[in-house]
Amino acid sequence: MRIFKPAPGQPAYKPTPPAKRARFAGLAALSLVLLFAAACTPQLSTAVIRQDYLQGDLASLQAKMETAHEKSGTLTSTLNLARVYQMRGLWQNSMDTFEEARQIVEDYEKRAIVNVRAMAGGVGNVTLSRGSGGYFGTGYERALMHTLNSINYLMLNNPEGAAVEMRRMETRQELWLEEKSERMRQLAEKAQSGQQYGSDSIPGYSLREILEDAEVQSLMRGYQDSFSYALSAIICRIAGDNEYALVSLRRACALNQQAEQMFRAVWGKNTPTGKAWEPKVPPLPAPGTGDLEITVVILGGLTPAKRMEQLRVPNPVTGYLLIDMPSYHPMVKDTGLPQGLFPFNGERYTLLNTNILAFSELQDELSYEIGAAISRAITRAAVATGSRVAASSNRDTQAAAGLIGLLVTLGMDAYASIDAQNVRNWEMLPAFGSLAITSMPRMKALELNFTEEAQHIEIDEKTRGLIFLVDQTAESYSTVSWVQY
Repeated sequence: MRIFKPAPGQPAYKPTPPAKRARFAGLAALSLVLLFAAACTPQLSTAVIRQDYLQGDLASLQAKMETAHEKSGTLTSTLNLARVYQMRGLWQNSMDTFEEARQIVEDYEKRAIVNVRAMAGGVGNVTLSRGSGGYFGTGYERALMHTLNSINYLMLNNPEGAAVEMRRMETRQELWLEEKSERMRQLAEKAQSGQQYGSDSIPGYSLREILEDAEVQSLMRGYQDSFSYALSAIICRIAGDNEYALVSLRRACALNQQAEQMFRAVWGKNTPTGKAWEPKVPPLPAPGTGDLEITVVILGGLTPAKRMEQLRVPNPVTGYLLIDMPSYHPMVKDTGLPQGLFPFNGERYTLLNTNILAFSELQDELSYEIGAAISRAITRAAVATGSRVAASSNRDTQAAAGLIGLLVTLGMDAYASIDAQNVRNWEMLPAFGSLAITSMPRMKALELNFTEEAQHIEIDEKTRGLIFLVDQTAESYSTVSWVQY
């Protein structure tokens, strides 16, 4: 038994009563329970989402997502549920849920809080976990929720409502482009002052030279998807707004050469071979005259799913440091259209690839993510070190100071691992968006052989054209919906 003698003039040492130590341990345990409970936000796992999707079990996936959304109510659960409703042809349900997502985003944008992306040039995130800040969508996700919602309006034969969603889509894309442009200007200013730009110092570059750099332009275009603008041109033309359709058409053609090839083939038939095509929107044919216009919208696969990669680096003080960085599960690829799906020819143009958008986003945020990950690791190490120092200064816990510091490190590690499950993106967002535009001789009925039983479509005598939506899960689970205009 060790006997402690107080220094001269110091009061005699009194050990902490067992009751107080038990109370302290109980409070610590309760704090850990509350900490882990806060980290456990009810969400549907990536594995479950992808398994049900690939099996074509959308009814089961819908039920699971409804339950998860009822418990969590996050933007991610809202967007996922809206997309599942759309894939099942529940257009009004999907519209209502997309509207809920829009309200969540707008409420977030109006709040006077620090946006994560606005912090990229400032102080890093020093929270204990990457998932604690919530998720409110990237720029392209916020734009694409309007693009997909416009399809709901279209399938309900409301092209005017679809055109309104396309205007919202453009506003979202413009806001995102302005944010990226501002980033580029900040980089240019740093370059002009001799600071680092990327990996090389390039003093003397002008702002114009920076903004005209091919890599910079590629970054800025990465958030402007040509699929949305191409679809907007088609929808706004049907809605009778040829002026806005022309704006969308020009943007689609400027962003993607395939979009120009597609529109030139159907809207520029009289352009002489070898002559540059000036994008123009032809008037709609008179009801019941000429060939039938056919537009096919194809959505397939699933976008890359966000996850956390955790690296543990040895540390002599706390045992190790936990470095956590976001990465992506591979996307679920497009399965390809079943053979003989349509009785007409029309080349398919893939204008949307969310794989590219997702990795462009990650690359753009990489410097911020690295800084934030280091800040989190240092914060966790400081907390663990502080716990060890505090334990060392208390005679009751001196002998276990190292163990206490390690336990605190392990507790924060476990919390970060659990809360990392909250780092999710819009996992039901399609991986690909394709368009096909063609025409065919007018007829009274059309047969679609995409299942064992042919689908019979009666064509109204005043119909100008038809729009088909093909949603792909697996090759045998493709669904086709259509509307006449």
